[in-house]
Amino acid sequence: RFAKYMRVNVALFIGGIPQQTDEELLRRKRPNIVVATTGRLRGFIRDRMIDLSRVKHFIIDEFDHILDRKERSNTLEDVLYINKYLPKNRQAMMFSATVTQELRVRAKTLMNNPLEVIIGDDSKLVLHGLQQFCVRITEKAKVKQLYDILTTTDYKQAIVFVQRINRCKALCELLYNLGVSVLPIHSDLTQTVRLDNYQMFRNYRKRTLITTAMFDRGVDFERVNLVINYDMPETSDLYLHAVGRAGRFGTKGAAVSFISDDYSQRIQNEIRIRFGIKFEEMPLKIVI
Repeated sequence: RFAKYMRVNVALFIGGIPQQTDEELLRRKRPNIVVATTGRLRGFIRDRMIDLSRVKHFIIDEFDHILDRKERSNTLEDVLYINKYLPKNRQAMMFSATVTQELRVRAKTLMNNPLEVIIGDDSKLVLHGLQQFCVRITEKAKVKQLYDILTTTDYKQAIVFVQRINRCKALCELLYNLGVSVLPIHSDLTQTVRLDNYQMFRNYRKRTLITTAMFDRGVDFERVNLVINYDMPETSDLYLHAVGRAGRFGTKGAAVSFISDDYSQRIQNEIRIRFGIKFEEMPLKIVI
């Protein structure tokens, strides 16, 4: 969208797409700006398909996720590999809504004369216009409660977050059988299917998306104004990213979290203490 009115070529390269297809696109388009997953960019460098010697800006979004050693996808190793091929005088910029002190230090090792800009207070990371509700509920009652919310709330688009892939599949099937049209996105789907479903949701051809944590950050859908944590996120940081899909840029939205066990209660308490959030009991009908 930003490049539409600029004289620059932008190309996107992600995993799951045949590398030969991307290589042909790279040769044909000769982009000024490359947006890529770390693994695909590393592959280009390894195969000598791309020259980074004239790069001026190196940008990492959600760097708390990318530079975390705990990530199974080895994104940190990819970044360190890529960095070796970048000019010493390039500018590095890194962005995140949540970051630990350890990751701050790690990020600064990739920068020259780093400057840190903090917008807002970490203890007050609250989205204005976002209503945050909780529902204390048994595991067995979750499906009916979700169905009731989706069929009684006047929302534009909704994202429902679950913890596991098999749960995502089962929930999609149950809702479909109840007459609720939903789209799934999870890592068991091929990249092509995921992209097709993403575009269908983005183009407003479907109103409800059921997904795992792979969609909890870095994705903006302007019509999403309802987020439901069917399963509570594993950390307070992930909660912030998940509910941030609704009520973007000060618009009105609602986030509903199901509290079904001691684990989800503990996460809720952590969120309440860290961010000073006062969860409201969900009313019989949510008005956004």
